[in-house]
Amino acid sequence: MTDEAMWGRFARDPREPENRELLASDADREVVAQALADAFADGRLDPAEFDRRSTAVVGSKTLGDLLDSLSDLLPTKIERRPTAIVQPRRNLLPAVFGTAFFVMFIATFVVVLFGFFVIFMQF
Repeated sequence: MTDEAMWGRFARDPREPENRELLASDADREVVAQALADAFADGRLDPAEFDRRSTAVVGSKTLGDLLDSLSDLLPTKIERRPTAIVQPRRNLLPAVFGTAFFVMFIATFVVVLFGFFVIFMQF
């Protein structure tokens, strides 16, 4: 399992500082127990260390306690990826209607002015 997939199995990410004091659930403990089992299977933990950490996981109260059992096995820092800056779309509707209104106003003005000119030029 990839590191990010493992962190995604927690109800709340224990790497976030605001989550470290939250109480850990049995499902959270199971995630850490599985990570320890994987590390033991890979040969990164000897049997005594695996037993010590597994016992600590069972007795863990908070998500921060669970994080301590993984600190040297998995990257426990959150990678902050830069987010793309999204430019808001300009709403062109007011501009289109504003322009149309202006053109209609000018056309009406020209027609009225032309009408007055025609009426007064006949007399």
